[in-house]
Amino acid sequence: MKGQVAAGIAIFLMLTVMVLLYSDGRMTARVCFNNATCSTVALKPVNPKLVCQTDLDCVPAACCHSGSAVNYLHAPNCSEIACSMECRPGTLDCGGGTPACVNNRCQVKWRWNPARPKP
Repeated sequence: MKGQVAAGIAIFLMLTVMVLLYSDGRMTARVCFNNATCSTVALKPVNPKLVCQTDLDCVPAACCHSGSAVNYLHAPNCSEIACSMECRPGTLDCGGGTPACVNNRCQVKWRWNPARPKP
């Protein structure tokens, strides 16, 4: 019974905590706790190309010499692309980094300073 009440309260709070308001072209949310303390916070827009849940969701954003990552659903078609074999600084080339899911956003986890060539 207590678990059901807690779940009901949690669902109620989730439904009432965020109310999207559109003012001045910006997205904000009105966050209220116990219907007593409320504040308005700005929401950052989410780029759907970057959303992920695991590292497996992320792939290089470009076919050659990519310096960023995207969700695999937005990966470029590299089936007929030939890349050079050079190791360019600031890219995933030659193990310089790997696509990874960090805080639910596809990013690159760099293995060394991306501004310098591989040691």
